[in-house]
Amino acid sequence: MNDKSQPSGNLLRAVDVAKRLNICKSHAYALISRGEIQSVTIGTARRVRPEDLEAFILQNLSPLPDHFGQL
Repeated sequence: MNDKSQPSGNLLRAVDVAKRLNICKSHAYALISRGEIQSVTIGTARRVRPEDLEAFILQNLSPLPDHFGQL
């Protein structure tokens, strides 16, 4: 059971986000600073919860073409 008040893992740095999305670090920083990926501010550091990165991925899934899956 995953309660939103309980962290599901370690907070991710921008470099970790970049690796998981297979993008450059500066693009990850831009997504985080624009608020496209929700983040937590700790002092001057920005961190991303794994569940927020997952939410970003799910929100940006491309729809399957209509013919996909038809036999």
